[in-house]
Amino acid sequence: MNLTHNPVITGVEMMTGSGVGADAAINNILSDTPVRPNPCLADLDVRQLLPDRKVLKTISQTDAVALAAVARLKEQCNGDQEQSSPWRRGVYVSAQPSTADDNQYYFDAVEESQKQVREFGARCMQSKPVTLLIGLPNNVLCYGSMLWNAKGPNSNYTAVEHCAHISVMQAARRVGWGKLDLAVAGGFNGHHNNLDTKVLQANGLYSDASSLCDGAAFCLLETRQNASANGRRPFAEVVAWGSAQLGRPPFNLDDDRSSRFAQAISLAIHKGGISPDDIGLVLAGAARESTAETCELLVLSRVFAKARGFPALGLFPRVTGDLMQASGILELAALNRLYDRGKLPPAIVPQMPVGVDGNFTTAIDPEKPYVLLTKVSCSGQATCLLVKREKE
Repeated sequence: MNLTHNPVITGVEMMTGSGVGADAAINNILSDTPVRPNPCLADLDVRQLLPDRKVLKTISQTDAVALAAVARLKEQCNGDQEQSSPWRRGVYVSAQPSTADDNQYYFDAVEESQKQVREFGARCMQSKPVTLLIGLPNNVLCYGSMLWNAKGPNSNYTAVEHCAHISVMQAARRVGWGKLDLAVAGGFNGHHNNLDTKVLQANGLYSDASSLCDGAAFCLLETRQNASANGRRPFAEVVAWGSAQLGRPPFNLDDDRSSRFAQAISLAIHKGGISPDDIGLVLAGAARESTAETCELLVLSRVFAKARGFPALGLFPRVTGDLMQASGILELAALNRLYDRGKLPPAIVPQMPVGVDGNFTTAIDPEKPYVLLTKVSCSGQATCLLVKREKE
């Protein structure tokens, strides 16, 4: 089914180790001496950001950080005065799987049960009555929908690090089809209590565990009519998107794998009614310490090989770290500031790996408003979003 109109993006908010809010992370990226953010948000106090403190008793710290980002997005976009019907609002979330640490008291009790039934009962009494509900992968979807009073179509994706893009794609579809007036879309992760770090390192996909960082990021997609009715000004339009399955890692960068993703990007560009020459900025999403980055840069160099000139190319994870299930959202909030700046900050400019040809620039052509966002996950999936920057 084709879209009846392209959805627009009117807000982005997030929580990262760079600080509270998207502005803090962007300011760090654009600074002359960006600092590596705190990779762990286990001790971040978000109580002041959540309107209902009772919710904190039934969710994990990771969920609380994500819900705080959703709450900040609502405040930024004046969601309390939202004019659309609750049945035409949706929430789309990329969530990390729940982990044993979310229910540690229960697992302690199970371990003790192997010794003595009485001890098992005593340990269970120490756990919260809702202990098995803490850390459910759809907690943020549930409470985020309640926060926005969103009763329309929604989805929750509990998978790997490309799923924030998937949530945006699915939200854009339903807004573009006219099924929703607005949708909150994004994702979150908390690797301080996640097995992903050890699994990725064990498979040789990351050489530095510090590249994985906690975070939560969400954006607001809506129709132009709904944005205008609620006094929100779009800063980007979602034009097209694509995805590809690269197979099981590690990546050997053979022609078949790379061509799948290159074809997905080319198809998205074609659906957007433009050519690679119209793209002024590419923001890639793989982290420096992974083979996924080499694969991503190889594919991008092939996509633009026949263009009249290469666009600017930047990688936010060089500063932010890999936000995994929250990846690919902050870049949307930074588009206008990057275009106004006219060039990329040195900290996010990649060096082309050996064997990868691509004369990407650092200067951003203001006459080329189309931006390509890509993400290659270490699990073998790849996505791309094509958006059109709109001047604020």
